[in-house]
This record gives sequence, C-alpha cells and structure tokens, in this order.
Amino acid sequence: SKTRLMLLIFLQIRSIMNKKKTKNTQKQRELFQEWLLRQSIKTRVVYSFCLKKFLNFLKLHDIVITDINQISSKSIMLYCDYLKSENLSNKYINLQIATLSSCFDFYYREQVIEKNPCDIIRRPPQDTKKLKQVLAQAEIERLEKAFRDNEQHLKTLFIVLCETGQRISSILNLKPIHIMDLQGRKVIQLKLKRQKQALIPLTRKAEHA
Repeated sequence: SKTRLMLLIFLQIRSIMNKKKTKNTQKQRELFQEWLLRQSIKTRVVYSFCLKKFLNFLKLHDIVITDINQISSKSIMLYCDYLKSENLSNKYINLQIATLSSCFDFYYREQVIEKNPCDIIRRPPQDTKKLKQVLAQAEIERLEKAFRDNEQHLKTLFIVLCETGQRISSILNLKPIHIMDLQGRKVIQLKLKRQKQALIPLTRKAEHA
C-alpha cells in the first residue's frame, strides 16, 4: 500500500543516521517523513531505489552518519567514484546524484544544512546515442538483385525507401495524387508526424524504379 511504501523509504533514510536518538536526528527524521508524504508514489519508488544504493555504499565503507550535516561534497564525490568503478552508465549515475540533490535541497530549504553538498558535483555527460547502422551501397545493390521478376513492386518499394529515407508506412500510404511534377522533377507529398506535410523530391533512380 501507499503507507507501507512510505514507511519503507522512511526506514531506509533513517538508517543513514545512527540509532542514537537525539532531538536533532529525531527532528531531521520527522521533517524528511513529512516531505516524503508530499511526493508522488512514483517519486517515492525512485527515491527508495537510489537511497538504498547510497546506504549500501556507506555500509560497505564503514561510514557511520549520525547527522545529515556529516554528508559532505567529498562524500558524494567518493560515491560517484564508487558508481563509476562498477561500470554503471552516466544516466544511472546522474539519477543517483539528482535524487540525493533533491533530498539535500529539502534539508537546505528547512535550514537544517547550510548548503547542498551536491551543488559542486560535476555531473557526467549524458550517454551518447548509438549510431544507427546503415547499409553500404554494395549491400543495397546486392539486395536489389535478390528480387525475383515477379517481385518488381517490392523492388520498387525498396528503392524508394532507400532513396528517400522515409518510413515504410509513409511510402505505403502514398496514392497517385501524392506524386506530382515540380520544375521537371518528380516530387512526393508525404504526411509526417503531427499532421505535417512535406514535399520529398525523388532521385532519378527512384523515378525509374
């Protein structure tokens, strides 16, 4: 249930601090609990996941925290180095830092800490997208020759796709009215995303396909 999940996260963040019950730590716990109650269920799940990872790091390195002010920028840097040593993605590391930063922002607004230790942490660059693999010209020519005589319509579709770089659904939805002459060149009118229209000139190869 929603209440049980909130208690789970609260117990995890509470373990950051020592079991020693002082007025200071008790106040910090109560503030954090009130703040969690204002977050969405999805946010609580993410925070639970990230904070558990951070707590495991503290436990692994025998770091005992009795007050939230004991967590410094150096502690966060060591945590980032630890995540990198596990060969985790930059996206994952940024999520961890963002979660901790959000928690510290709360404590900063409540004047429990003087500054957010995550503010000076340099975030790793976002992971670069993998380059799309494309067919070499020789591969395209081999595929063109693979079509049988009774598959001329499929060969034409293949050539138009290669020459225009458009989605197969866009080409299949073409009708004769969408093919027109423009200054001596064949042009196709395509309907793109969000109801946008585009005029795509055909190459000589596509015209004669």
